[in-house]
Amino acid sequence: MELLLNDGSVPRSFAIGGELHGMDLSDHRMSLYVAGRGEDKIAAVALSTGDVTTAPLSSEPYHLTTIPGTCTFYVSSRAESKVWIIDEATLTPVGDFPIEGEGHEIVAVQ
Repeated sequence: MELLLNDGSVPRSFAIGGELHGMDLSDHRMSLYVAGRGEDKIAAVALSTGDVTTAPLSSEPYHLTTIPGTCTFYVSSRAESKVWIIDEATLTPVGDFPIEGEGHEIVAVQ
């Protein structure tokens, strides 16, 4: 949902479905990326129109963060010890890398 901080109203909500977890904004602040753990998918919300695009990602996409200047974002898995590298334009994995344990929070530092 979109929440207006000045008055607490909710002008619109976005149907993504499942148990949602991590989210972050694109570099240009025009898209919101969401990890949908409950239905093994990721979603991109076009904030100007409210259109939602989803793509499968298994298993259990968890936390995510955009990587500034790369047109990609990272998504951790709740079920596997890895992080996917996702192309923002296509919502498809372009790579992944192993981690120890569970990727609970992700921060990109340049």
